[in-house]
Amino acid sequence: MALLKKSKIGSKLMTIISVVVVLAVFVPLVSAYEAHTINVTARVKQPLRPVKEQVIECLSLYVDESHLFNNAIEKLNRSLDPELWIDDYHLDCQHGHKVFNCERYAVKRLMHVLRDFTLDKCRGIAELTLEYLYYETDPNITVTVDNGTVTDSGFGVYAITPEEEQEKLPADTTIYIDGELNAEIHTSGSQPMDIDDVHGDFGVLATNYYDDLPTLGAPVSDEAVDCIQWSIDVLVAVDRALAQTLINEVEVMVHDPFQLAIAYQELAEGDACRDAYEPDVAIKHYKKAWKHACHAVEY
Repeated sequence: MALLKKSKIGSKLMTIISVVVVLAVFVPLVSAYEAHTINVTARVKQPLRPVKEQVIECLSLYVDESHLFNNAIEKLNRSLDPELWIDDYHLDCQHGHKVFNCERYAVKRLMHVLRDFTLDKCRGIAELTLEYLYYETDPNITVTVDNGTVTDSGFGVYAITPEEEQEKLPADTTIYIDGELNAEIHTSGSQPMDIDDVHGDFGVLATNYYDDLPTLGAPVSDEAVDCIQWSIDVLVAVDRALAQTLINEVEVMVHDPFQLAIAYQELAEGDACRDAYEPDVAIKHYKKAWKHACHAVEY
């Protein structure tokens, strides 16, 4: 069974491993003709890649309710590129990370729908937390902004809040390092802002929205919300299975136990984020777990 990449690593594993891996996932059987089966759950054993096709089928039912559905579907279709897969259970170690990237993007877009993060509803940002990406080599900087207050939280983390008597940041926030322009960030809340987005020399750590809405206050139908929740759960489960499957299999010929130990650590961190309902962060950790498992057998 081909496992890692179309290379000597994959061929060596083929001579040792002959297990057949299946994923038992609780999934509803969704079709374009039976949308209501989203509420029916059955225990089925399926290959990982085709499960994602079911997610696309479900999301396709609701593309008229939000343009973000199309954004998610586009990325999921890219994640199905045969060049990224060895078979329905294994990713190519050279390019497979793109599958996790695409799925994380799709999950973020679906989360935006659940958070009522639409372009025609502007809430504004009450606080923006940024991380200076070059803190380790350049820790002694002064960060300032136009029309706002900067709080240095230490270790390269800066919290940007509105000026006194203001409830939210202006439509655009300009950031300076030691008096020199570094980044301009759109902070009106009218456009999605993702954790880990990079602006100049800063990455986004957190955003607090003014007059934030409940998580499930989505401007879409209840059926669409059900589909989104199910899709996110399935995508997270698939990504975890991709990582766990590879970890289990490379144990028999690991060349770098340290890499394998890190893989297990990342897997556990992903589980913690999944349980805290931070699915996009969970996928990020599962990708790292999978990648370290790849490195564990490379030499």
